[in-house]
Amino acid sequence: MTAIVYDRRNKIIVADSQNTDRGGVMFRTNKIEKLKDGRYFMGAGNCYTIGITKRWADTGFDEDERPEYGAIFHDPDEYTFSCIVVSKDGNTVILVDDEMQPMEVTDDYVAIGSGATYCLGALDAGADAYRAIEIACDRDGSVSRPIHQKKLGE
Repeated sequence: MTAIVYDRRNKIIVADSQNTDRGGVMFRTNKIEKLKDGRYFMGAGNCYTIGITKRWADTGFDEDERPEYGAIFHDPDEYTFSCIVVSKDGNTVILVDDEMQPMEVTDDYVAIGSGATYCLGALDAGADAYRAIEIACDRDGSVSRPIHQKKLGE
């Protein structure tokens, strides 16, 4: 799956690059994307739900443009996902996950993906965001290098 961290204290996004298709084939991708208005978008989980959530985020989460998630959730376990949207200035973080309701996260840092628990534990123990992703890469077989990072404001 994925390991993505946003550290509000240092205004940095860090992510692994592994994506695995249904057949188990791995490929590399940059998971730190920009929306049309300059906000940052990252997703973990099923690529289809991430993609439609990205398009919805591009509308500013306009309720009239809300995806019909129910139409695709024949087996909810098959479509699990978490996405975060970070404002250009890094002060606002919105999480959209399986509950399909955008919510603001006010924690100093947030992590999503299968490697999230490793990342949060590392951050709680004093690691920086990059090191937290390295730890997830070393512990979670669905998370791997190379690691991408984006310092907001650069």
